[in-house]
Amino acid sequence: MSRIFLSHVERDLPIMLQIAQGLEAAGYSTWYFERDVLVGTSYLIQITQAIEDCEGLVLIASPNAFSSDQVTKEVVGGFERGKPFFPVLINITPPELKERQPEWRHALGGTAMITVGPEGIPAAVTRIIEGLKAKGIMPGEAQSSPGSSVLSTSMASAPKHVVERVLAVRSSLEGERKQVTVLFADAKGFATSEKLDPEEVHDLISPCLEFMTEEIRRYEGTMAQSLGYGLMALFGAPIAHEDAPHRALYAALAIQRRLKDFADKLKARGIELALRIGINTGLVIVGRISDDLTMEYTAIGDTVTLASAMENTAVPGAIQVAENTYRQTEGYFDFEDLGETKVQDKEQPVRTFKVIGPRPVRTRIEASLGKGLTPFVGRNKELDHLMDCYEQAKDGQGQVVSVMGEAGMGKSRLVREFTRSLPFTECSFLEGKCLHYGDIIPYLPILDILKSCFDIHDEEDEALIKQKIGQRINEVGGHLIPIQAPIHEVLSLPVEDGEYLKLEAGKRREKVFEAIRLLLMAESQKKPLILVVDDLHWMDKTSEEFLTSFIGGLAGAKILLILLFRPDYTPAWAGKTYLSQIRVDQLPKKISSSLVQSILIEGEAAPDLIDLIVNKAASNPLFMEELTHNLLENGSIEKKDHTYRLSCKPADIQVPDTIQGIIAARLDRLEENLKRIIQTASVIGREFAFRILQAVTSLREDLKSSLLTLQDLEFINEKSIFPELEYIFKHALTQEVAYTSLLLKRRRETHEQVGQAIEGIYANRLEEFYEMLAYHYALSNNSQKAYQFLKLSGDKAVKNYANWEAIRFYKEALRVLDSQPENEEMKREKMELMLLMYLPLMFSGYPEGSFEILQRLEKLAQDLGDEKALIRIHRTLSIYHIVKGNLSLGLDYAEKCFNGAEKTGETEIMLQSADQLCFAYYSSSDSWKVADIAQRALRPFEEHQLKKDLSTSGQNVYSLLCSYYGGALTNLGSFEEAKPWLEKGIRNARELKDKFAIGWGELFYSILSFFEGDGDNTIAHARESLQFMEEAGFTLAIGVAWCFLGGGHYLRGEYDKARDHAEKGLKIQKESVGEGSVVICNSMLALILLDKGELGPARDFVEEVLKYIRDKNLRGREALAYIILGSIAGKADPSHIDEAKRYIQKGISKSEELKSRPTAVMGYLFLGELLVDAGQREEALENLKKAEALYREMGVNPSFYWPTRVAQALARLESTEGKD
Repeated sequence: MSRIFLSHVERDLPIMLQIAQGLEAAGYSTWYFERDVLVGTSYLIQITQAIEDCEGLVLIASPNAFSSDQVTKEVVGGFERGKPFFPVLINITPPELKERQPEWRHALGGTAMITVGPEGIPAAVTRIIEGLKAKGIMPGEAQSSPGSSVLSTSMASAPKHVVERVLAVRSSLEGERKQVTVLFADAKGFATSEKLDPEEVHDLISPCLEFMTEEIRRYEGTMAQSLGYGLMALFGAPIAHEDAPHRALYAALAIQRRLKDFADKLKARGIELALRIGINTGLVIVGRISDDLTMEYTAIGDTVTLASAMENTAVPGAIQVAENTYRQTEGYFDFEDLGETKVQDKEQPVRTFKVIGPRPVRTRIEASLGKGLTPFVGRNKELDHLMDCYEQAKDGQGQVVSVMGEAGMGKSRLVREFTRSLPFTECSFLEGKCLHYGDIIPYLPILDILKSCFDIHDEEDEALIKQKIGQRINEVGGHLIPIQAPIHEVLSLPVEDGEYLKLEAGKRREKVFEAIRLLLMAESQKKPLILVVDDLHWMDKTSEEFLTSFIGGLAGAKILLILLFRPDYTPAWAGKTYLSQIRVDQLPKKISSSLVQSILIEGEAAPDLIDLIVNKAASNPLFMEELTHNLLENGSIEKKDHTYRLSCKPADIQVPDTIQGIIAARLDRLEENLKRIIQTASVIGREFAFRILQAVTSLREDLKSSLLTLQDLEFINEKSIFPELEYIFKHALTQEVAYTSLLLKRRRETHEQVGQAIEGIYANRLEEFYEMLAYHYALSNNSQKAYQFLKLSGDKAVKNYANWEAIRFYKEALRVLDSQPENEEMKREKMELMLLMYLPLMFSGYPEGSFEILQRLEKLAQDLGDEKALIRIHRTLSIYHIVKGNLSLGLDYAEKCFNGAEKTGETEIMLQSADQLCFAYYSSSDSWKVADIAQRALRPFEEHQLKKDLSTSGQNVYSLLCSYYGGALTNLGSFEEAKPWLEKGIRNARELKDKFAIGWGELFYSILSFFEGDGDNTIAHARESLQFMEEAGFTLAIGVAWCFLGGGHYLRGEYDKARDHAEKGLKIQKESVGEGSVVICNSMLALILLDKGELGPARDFVEEVLKYIRDKNLRGREALAYIILGSIAGKADPSHIDEAKRYIQKGISKSEELKSRPTAVMGYLFLGELLVDAGQREEALENLKKAEALYREMGVNPSFYWPTRVAQALARLESTEGKD
């Protein structure tokens, strides 16, 4: 592997690191000071040798470097040895470089300069690599993807228990994505000292680096690199910690404390020393873990560079963190908000925070107190149990209560609420906490209890602490004075009891146990004592042994001992009658919903948002709270009209970092084989079949026992046994964290294996699994299979009228095709695929992005010169434009479609285009044209030349033509002639089970019945239409069907029902973007309100119709609107009868132009009624007689609503004769 020497000054370290990481990612080996300097040998000699051995020298040329003698020596050394230079210019131009550093000019000669521009360091790295290759300097095997950072760490000197854990599971850790916290620390002061030789500086810094390393390892951090006068460390890898960011901050603060003494010693020598620490949290990929525990990590994004920038921009003596780290540690530490900081190579400034110090909190619930706790709900039964046990303990019957529950279920909150409910003076309360990193600290929770008992504070000196211990022991009982020595020892105080010190370790341990027991018993004699030990799953062995011993003697004590732990901890005590257990499980759904709503207190949470949060968090209180806050903070929830709604796709929601840490740490504690199984299962999905998992893992008998173990550990549950064995992750979030921990490469491979397993296992009924196969292959590298099953899933969805799903599958299939090389065959495949999208797009009301798809489709057909495809596409574009209210353009496309079909001379193609021309002319109210085209198009079917199952884009041509013919005849007033055609179309559609065609035909029949005045039939056919349109998912006309359902009730005089249905129809129509049909709905509402006497709202609706008609130039739709407007005007003010007559006569005139007798007859009726009321008898009689004659001519049953209404008007006219 080619080695590249990197020459730089310390101030340019972050830039140099980015370049080094980019080169290493490409497969080059790098050498730079001080990472590669070995202790014990002159660093100058090592630099000289490194230049000798390198194949190229990258010079970081910046104003910072010009004054560096060392960089100049490296430039000269490289030149003398004939090494190729790759100068990277930072904030300087080539002429400025030659002017300000003439010593370099000769060495660099005519070397091409690489100037870092707006594209940043990655672009410079690319140019360096190109230059290296041009000179024949080739890389070895690349370690990661370009733009990532490769880090090496070693855990050889880590604590033994950590090493053992890593070795036990290292193969399952390799190739995992981990969320880590990166710490950079740099001791500033040495580099600027002019009094010291560089080798002296190196010797002086070593003790500082040693104690920095000690503190990092104390908190189970991993050393990554030694950098100049500092270091870099990772927390949370290779083994995940749920509190990795906290550990990094505790380590940083500990380093600062120890540095103070070290710096004071140096100050006496005239050396000023200050430490800058920068911290950031982000993702890395765990690489290979070798036998000597050397590990490689690949940083994702700016995980490392941002941590470096935090250190580089911090003031000396400060700990500076990025926002990611702050968010996860807020509440545990005090911070100063530093605002936004400009960071190199990032477009946007970064919000940063200075760590002030730790808060006196160690648990999540204590940290939450500062920002307020959510309401305590759903735990009354558990509270009652604790209270019962307390009452028994008060009576001298000691009790031990185990409170078990998963992380976040509210164990600590339950105990807090219980203790707060007790009278303050009635009992004593002592608490001990186990910590994530405390399992190697003996007596850790017991120390908490003792410190609380003696009121000891960390800042107090030994003398005061001993005084407090003595006073307290005297208070509880002078006979306890002998316990002071063991108490002193356990609290790490000097022990002055010589006899005690002579005891062997085992005996002293017994004395310690006895001393603590006697102290607590004595405390309970004064008042009942409540002892709480939290987080036993992190407890050290010594504390566990003490508790086992202590519990054995509690039967007669006034002590309630409450022990809190997670399900993966097994207590070492059992079998006592005074032991009981509380299981803190997920909250009931109703209470969970109220908890989410209490967080979103400033508005009403939408039910689907609450359901999503509750289901995703599996009713875990902490998870629900964190998920809700996270969605609010990242803008995934928005409040509109006092209602909170999700503003992103549910699939885009990521697991909050706080929850991810908890789950990842739990997964890392699993045995290696169990972790592999759960990760593989996570790829299959939240639910997974045993047979699929078995096929992918290739495990046999061991798999069942492993799944039983995972059930016992409450990672999964058995979902079903019949018809086959299936499991489900207990928490959706656990599945997501397990899934995201896998590298993309392994995910893709596993998805493909799952797809292959499904194909093999369910080969005889594969159609049931199309969607699952589409999902898995789409996430694999097998694009051929992905396209195959995405398309099949789309076809299946169309067949089942699942239109939105069909669109989604087809779009995904198109995305796969778009990723393939472009050629004519691929273009044709794309065109055929997009043609399949026509029907679901139309049925769904042409959702956003539809027009772009149709435009792209038209261009593809034109590029391919496919005239037959263009006919189908023009048909589709015609419908689109008509639906969107652009009738003229819709007509143009319909005529293009029909004319193109005629040119082919193929009957079937012509008929398939005829139904669209009928739709276009029907929409423009040219009913006579519709009737003419439909009649001619139906002839081949009626004469048995063609089968009646001919379809176009999935729609039955015969049934559609029958509907349009019947609809046209209806509009022309030929009701009796229309009915058989409508019945034929509906019957044919039912035989073919074409739900859309049934619904369409029934809608036309409902319209016919309405214009006849047959209320019952209008309702019956409208209901049939609604049923089949809803089943077909045809949103474009569902609103119209609701309006005619309202029209049916109007005919029966049921005006309130009529109004409700019509308003519902209008709302649906507006939402479905079926703009052209809004005219029908508004007109129906105006008609209903007219007869209800609500003339103002009726006029608003009809005027809206007329405005829309004018704007869209829909000349054929205005006739009925003018008739209704005239009737409203006449009824609103009888003195305006002339104005009313003009409107109605205009409507009648328009109707007669369109040969629409059903509309014209309504005009005569409405005008006749107004004239009767106005006393204009002669004209009234004339109009009513015309209406009567027309209804008779159209064959309408005299008992129906409209003829009856004519008869009633004539009767009123007759009754007023002679009364003028």
